Amino acid sequence: MYPTSELYRMLLLRPDREFLVKVDVGGTDYGMNEIVDMLIETNLLASDEFEIGTVFRSRLTLRMRLNGAVPNNARIIPYTAFDSSVMTWEQAIIPWDKADIAWGGGAGEWLPLGEYYINKRQKVNDVWEFECYCKLIWTEQPYVSNLTYPAKMQDVWDEICTHLNYTYDSTVQINPSYMVPFKPVGMTCNEVMGYIAGANSASVRTGKDGKIQFAQFTSVFKPVLDLADAQYMRAAHTNPIKEYTRFVVTYDDEQDLVYEAGSGDEDRTLYYYNPFMTQEIVDDLETTLGGFKYQPLEMDARGYPPLDAGDWIGYEVYEGTSWRQTITPWQDTNIPWNGMVQYGSILFSIRLGYHGGFKMLLDAPSKSPQQSEFVVEGQLTKKVNQINKEAVKLGRNYYGTRTSREEGFVVETEGGSGKGIFNSDELSFWADGERALWFDIPNKKFIFSGTLEGVDGTFSGTISASEINGSTINGGGIYGAYIATGLGTYPFVELSNTNNLIAAYGDANKYVKIESNLDNLGAPMIRFGFNGKETWLAQISSGFLIFGPDSNVTYTVNNLQLGESVQVGGGAMVLGSYGVPAATDPDDAVVRLNQLIALLSSMGILA
Repeated sequence: MYPTSELYRMLLLRPDREFLVKVDVGGTDYGMNEIVDMLIETNLLASDEFEIGTVFRSRLTLRMRLNGAVPNNARIIPYTAFDSSVMTWEQAIIPWDKADIAWGGGAGEWLPLGEYYINKRQKVNDVWEFECYCKLIWTEQPYVSNLTYPAKMQDVWDEICTHLNYTYDSTVQINPSYMVPFKPVGMTCNEVMGYIAGANSASVRTGKDGKIQFAQFTSVFKPVLDLADAQYMRAAHTNPIKEYTRFVVTYDDEQDLVYEAGSGDEDRTLYYYNPFMTQEIVDDLETTLGGFKYQPLEMDARGYPPLDAGDWIGYEVYEGTSWRQTITPWQDTNIPWNGMVQYGSILFSIRLGYHGGFKMLLDAPSKSPQQSEFVVEGQLTKKVNQINKEAVKLGRNYYGTRTSREEGFVVETEGGSGKGIFNSDELSFWADGERALWFDIPNKKFIFSGTLEGVDGTFSGTISASEINGSTINGGGIYGAYIATGLGTYPFVELSNTNNLIAAYGDANKYVKIESNLDNLGAPMIRFGFNGKETWLAQISSGFLIFGPDSNVTYTVNNLQLGESVQVGGGAMVLGSYGVPAATDPDDAVVRLNQLIALLSSMGILA
């Protein structure tokens, strides 16, 4: 019930009350002279039985005379107030400190009746008729979330309200521990808001001030208004008192998986679908709603504009009888002396109409309890069940094929060993419960967890792999940190980026290595290895170096031309195949020297 002053509540129940109305259309106020009539319809139920987690938009039908133009989708806010200009002193039975009434009379406290937006319009003669809906109409759009899941229900709710530019009030109470277990792909904002509200034992409505609210349901009866029999015209009890003590929540409609709490027969069971539910949440739901009961009711009453769908009311009904008509035993007769019996019910549906004054149609429906104890299907029921069994539809298997809100189109083997999933975000094939091949659409990648076999293939981009095996690799350029003809087997050739070398091995003791910078010596080098001995050829800054510390270096050539200076170290006296014995005395040394010069000359060496 919309909060009002104590004076407003006092005037609301007076039989001599008079209302003033106005409407704000696109920022312009129109009064009673322009307003013909209006009807505001608010409903929290999609069927004729109590349910939670609904998000239903209110509708305003407004007829008025207008001369100016009204913008498309313009906002309309109706208001009402009490008219105090006709109040006499005798009628003003109000405490002095609460009589906040202007001496000149007129409108006092203006009460908004909701915030609506034009959906369509038509003009009949000089009267415009506008069909308008509350802002919840914008929840019928896909919910695209940027959150990481699982996510808190409060965070999801806030993201939706921010996206839709909604403001909500303190009636929205979301358990901070409740989570949305998966990303709600394919769901609308309306569905997600309803699931969150249902998990918290509520439905969603728009308040009279335009803010989003929860209509909270509990087992505690707290009427916001008590009506005497003179304040309504008709009150019809459509069914016995309805009570809920058992709650069965389907969280997976594909496999018909449910959580259950409480106990009771079929007539006391509330069935509900919500994919966000857990057993803990259902237990909390049973704690909050267990024992929830109301009197199914249809009531024609005077108009009470502050009432909202989801409010509890109390009312009295005359059920007195005469002594002659009373046939029950005295001890079993429980009838008030004045015949007025008190009842309470909840308002699931409200139709507030204005045509010079306000009137209301209040409704709290329920399904009639099962009358027959034999469950017999009629022909229509049989046909519907047969169609339900054979049709391909959301959440139902059909020869291994089904559709899912979370996965899209799914094809699955009977034993569950293989499965294919096809949707706008994923194309995947599963084997034994694990994804084997899938197309990561957002990142444009094919991912395969098994072995790929094929005859041939052409790739225009880059192929990356930790290991490539093949008999022949052809290409214009082959790049890599390490390339070898084999590992652990001889002969083999290797190219190593780490060691900066090219090497050819006959076996472990026979090799040739070309290295650009051995042990950081700063010189390129060729190493010849044979049975543990090495000979190095190196290009150093001073020239070309041949170094064989553990082996002899032998040159066998036809012609050898050296430079201007030749040095022979280590006392060597052998050139080619000619030997010069060591001298025995100075004279012999001269002879040997001449022999050496002649020998060098014969070899083409000038000395």
